[in-house]
Amino acid sequence: MKTLTLGSFLAALAMFVFGAAFWICPLPYRVAGTPSLGDEALGRMLKDALPKDGLYLVPGVQGKPEEIQSRYRQGPVATIHYHSGGVEPMTPPM
Repeated sequence: MKTLTLGSFLAALAMFVFGAAFWICPLPYRVAGTPSLGDEALGRMLKDALPKDGLYLVPGVQGKPEEIQSRYRQGPVATIHYHSGGVEPMTPPM
């Protein structure tokens, strides 16, 4: 029982330390945060194309499976978390 408890504690501690080091380090943000070439124009197009706030998949998943698979292979593919009115950065709704 002691070894199970000690092993669980050490595993949790290792996961905590690794997770903290990973998310505190600025490298993941530099790799994941590729800027678009036209934020203003892209924002205007999104406001025109998306009817309401929510999660959008491009291409959509409605339709015949063969057509959906073809559109995914051709691209582009995106997941959009859309908030038309904006949000305060680094808050839970974000």
